[in-house]
Amino acid sequence: MRILLVHNFLKMRGGSDRCFLSLQTLLEKKGHVVFCFTAEKELGLIDFKLTNAFSYLYNRRAAQKILEVIKNFKPDLAHCHNIYGHLTPSILPVLKKQGVPVVMTLHDSKLICPNHHLFTQHALCERCQGKHFYHAFANCCFKDSFPRSFLGMTEAYLHKALQLYEKNVGLFISPSHFLKRKFVASGWSADRIQVLSNFVDVPKACSTGEAPKGIIYFGGLNEVKGVPLLLQALRLISEPIDVSIFGEGPDGQACQRFASSTPHRVRLGPFQHSPELYQRIQSALFTVVPSACYENQPLSILESYALSRAALGANHGGIPEVIEEGKTGFLFKAGDAKHLAEKICDMLKDPRKTLEMGKRGQEKFKMEFAPDTHYDQLISIYQKML
Repeated sequence: MRILLVHNFLKMRGGSDRCFLSLQTLLEKKGHVVFCFTAEKELGLIDFKLTNAFSYLYNRRAAQKILEVIKNFKPDLAHCHNIYGHLTPSILPVLKKQGVPVVMTLHDSKLICPNHHLFTQHALCERCQGKHFYHAFANCCFKDSFPRSFLGMTEAYLHKALQLYEKNVGLFISPSHFLKRKFVASGWSADRIQVLSNFVDVPKACSTGEAPKGIIYFGGLNEVKGVPLLLQALRLISEPIDVSIFGEGPDGQACQRFASSTPHRVRLGPFQHSPELYQRIQSALFTVVPSACYENQPLSILESYALSRAALGANHGGIPEVIEEGKTGFLFKAGDAKHLAEKICDMLKDPRKTLEMGKRGQEKFKMEFAPDTHYDQLISIYQKML
């Protein structure tokens, strides 16, 4: 099969980029011919400025360029990922007009929430509900910038009015049932959204030979991911523990200040998928996922399971779909630092039980989140679209 993969970025910046690049590798490994169409490679990324407002909303160059690619590559199917803000949905009518079936993975809530987090001004938010997008401007949802928020609001209203996604995408893939429910509640057709879990391909890490101890967090260092909450919880734990934090973001300095002032044994490092990170995951007893926002399906949990480590996560969004309470990890009350601290202590007190949960997590990974499992289900979706 000749598959056109479409995404804004060619380099790894976050979870959606990891999914895109991993899918490319998987499909090529299975013998498919893949062409990656990205803004980063084909056009250059668009700076978020009002002078570039029209291209941010509707990129004509992207539409022209993908037409050239379609004529030269002749794809059987296009699988889109995140395209907003750079490629933009300007490419979707072109794909449909040329008779190319389109599948799109919903990596976040962007199509129903302009800032794609369902989180603003330090709290969860569902005001827009897929149609009342003026709330994005009224609440200054884009990095506390009214100009950016106005552009985000305009983008959402324009794309909704033109039905660019609804009319031109044949099927949407949601990694979690939670996200599908949010879309359906916002007026999207349940029949056009199919749930298919993410996958990760994690190489076997080399063990340090030491007994696993402590906790690890890896990902963005920001409020949305719950890093301030994690630091708050750790301050409530009096007995020193081992803490590994790998990531980058606006709360990076807060993590450094915490590391220099706490009795806990803290190791900080950059977030990158490397043997060192995987080794650190295996050196910890479990992974903490303290997200303040509604996560879709965190890759950090899947990676931890793949390496036989349990997870402790917030009890909202798509996280409870992945963590089986008391079997592969535990859930804590989202936003509750005290409860998070208690759960951390409970899991550290019984390392044998925690490691057993990690083993069950690895079994769950093999059954639900392994590359071959994902591939079989994805190809079935592709074939239905042809």
